[in-house]
Amino acid sequence: MLRFFFGSKLPSIGQVLSVFFYNVRTVKLNTRESASLAVRECNIFWEKARIPVRAVQHCITKLLNLYEEWRDLQKNAHKVGDSFKLKETEFINKLNNLFDIAHANALNIMKIENDKQFLINQRLPGRIGCLGGVDKKLLENENKAKNVNVVK
Repeated sequence: MLRFFFGSKLPSIGQVLSVFFYNVRTVKLNTRESASLAVRECNIFWEKARIPVRAVQHCITKLLNLYEEWRDLQKNAHKVGDSFKLKETEFINKLNNLFDIAHANALNIMKIENDKQFLINQRLPGRIGCLGGVDKKLLENENKAKNVNVVK
């Protein structure tokens, strides 16, 4: 499977929409299938960051709502009123923001303070911070815990 998202940050709205549009226009999938595929690709990054996410169907709905917002802007693109231009500018400005699919209680569920801070920073404009490599200490502790459970 191709990986459409890249970089060391959680995916932005613009990145998720671009994967969605690629699936609709190039791969010729319908909008629901395209949204599902884009969300599954996005979930890979969220899992790497160890951040709990919403149910997939809610993430798909969120993406389809963004698509509908884009469609409404596209339909009104020829209009020159200030309100239409303002809506267009607001949409363009939010494309670099985080496509936030975190669980509603993600910060309460998460135990590691660095992971919590990463999510908080990713929600800020500019998505401050980045994903690092594998946390070897944490991985070692998890493996030890698994081995203890297997022995019991």
